[in-house]
Amino acid sequence: MKITTVEKYGENGYNIYRIPCIVCTNKGTLLTCYEARHGNDWGVLDVILKRKSVGADEWSERICVADSLGRSTMNNPVMFVDGDTVHMLHCKNYRYLYYTKSTDDGLTWSEAKEITFVPERLLGEYNWTVCAVGPGHGLTTKNGRLIVPMWLARNTHDINTHGPSVVTTIYSDDHGESWQCGDIIWSTDSFISPNESTLAELSDGRIMMNCRHVTKNDMRAVLISDNGSGNWSEVYFDANLPDPICQGSLAQADDGILFINCAATMQEGRVHTTVRHSSDDGKTWDKAFEVAPRGGYSDVCYDPASKTVCAFAESGRADEKNTFSFDLVATEFTWDEV
Repeated sequence: MKITTVEKYGENGYNIYRIPCIVCTNKGTLLTCYEARHGNDWGVLDVILKRKSVGADEWSERICVADSLGRSTMNNPVMFVDGDTVHMLHCKNYRYLYYTKSTDDGLTWSEAKEITFVPERLLGEYNWTVCAVGPGHGLTTKNGRLIVPMWLARNTHDINTHGPSVVTTIYSDDHGESWQCGDIIWSTDSFISPNESTLAELSDGRIMMNCRHVTKNDMRAVLISDNGSGNWSEVYFDANLPDPICQGSLAQADDGILFINCAATMQEGRVHTTVRHSSDDGKTWDKAFEVAPRGGYSDVCYDPASKTVCAFAESGRADEKNTFSFDLVATEFTWDEV
């Protein structure tokens, strides 16, 4: 097992580091990206990336993928691997959506292309005031479809508020050349304000969405689709996945799926950041390992070559008066080690 502090709260030019994303490339390189913040959610934020090559002991120097130029909120980076290409979507000021990609294992990135017109296609159905992808990573299916979870919020009294909200996906069937919107998954009396969601492909090719919401029942919400863009099932709540209303993330493994979140109730709060494993498409969860006793947002990926689980999480609390004074910590382990 290897545990590394990738960024430490209050050090190296920024006040706060949050919103982790991690992927493993086909070459076995680990890529992490996250928000480097001077303030809160709507403050001046940059998107930073670090790399860790196979066999390396340390993470690379920072690569700034989205520079705020000291005046914008560059938020919610979402990466996903597609062959030898790594794609990334990120947002600006929770209203504009950008796409970039790397073909050299994350060393360099193409000029970001604005694709806000994609979620704007939904304005006739839902006149959103806030838009964001992820957090966490996106999904590349076995048939090559790229799918990214997205949440939309509408609040005309405060257009910077993240709720009430709905969720959807955007997807590409041509390796990121063009993007389409999926169906909106609406808020209901029994499924209130779904927002940050995450995706995995099940053994039969169906797509699972696991979702944060504010129904206040201490459980993650789950929906299933044939294609990840529409025909979503009725929502059900997984009593085996407690949640304090916080973000979580699914990932593929060669023998099942992984899930990471704060495995706790609302009363307990954002504690017990735990990686779980399921070998039966999420019906049950047969393994669990806590990577942080106190935390927040988190992401997880899997390296099939080394059979290593790689968790990247907000960990600890450096300042008890500051709820979000986390370090960003990477934990690499195999199930045999825990």
